[in-house]
Amino acid sequence: MITVHLLTTAQFAVLMQVSTRTLYRWHASGQLVPHIVLPGGRRRYLAAQVDDLQPSTPTPPTPLYRLSAKYDKNRGETVTEETLVDDKPATRRFIERLANHKEG
Repeated sequence: MITVHLLTTAQFAVLMQVSTRTLYRWHASGQLVPHIVLPGGRRRYLAAQVDDLQPSTPTPPTPLYRLSAKYDKNRGETVTEETLVDDKPATRRFIERLANHKEG
């Protein structure tokens, strides 16, 4: 006889490091299917489902500017310089509108 260890919604949420409400939303959207639904409507999950659903690590946003600093011996102070990293025309227009908005 094979024994299968089923997890409650709360136990599964702890393993996934999300709230039980998130699990309910995932279930409603079809992203998560419980291993079994008991007659009372309670959901049970397999521990193996955790590996299938591990949320991916979000990628950090790409910076628009790179800030660099260097010491200027002639001036006797640290000089900072901003360099535009994302040099697309749409980004340039956005930065110009933002600068005009701040001035106005």
